[in-house]
Amino acid sequence: MKTILAVDDDPAILKVIRVHLEKAGYRVLAETSAAGAIERLDAEPVDLAVLDIMMPGTDGLELCERMRATGRRMPILFLTARGSSIDVLQGYAAGAQAYLTKPFKAKELLEKVEYAFRAEPGL
Repeated sequence: MKTILAVDDDPAILKVIRVHLEKAGYRVLAETSAAGAIERLDAEPVDLAVLDIMMPGTDGLELCERMRATGRRMPILFLTARGSSIDVLQGYAAGAQAYLTKPFKAKELLEKVEYAFRAEPGL
């Protein structure tokens, strides 16, 4: 079973992500901050990360860049309310394989997760 780390400062969004991904057969770890995500990544293996961009403190873009700087090669999907073309390009430049904007449909999330698993992790 593949493990997905979901990071969002909104517990309600994390619950929705968890429900849909677990229903699809994934194990989901949830964190509400970048600091918590880093601790989790250091503690156990993760196959894919779903990151929000707008979080207090360290945002999702910086978290993604830190993950890449430390050699973590798992696919990364941004799931965020920021949807301008500049935001999307910044997400890919930070090292993401996929980008999805909120609000989202469960099917879209699952398709983006599957796409990210197929994509070559960029560094």
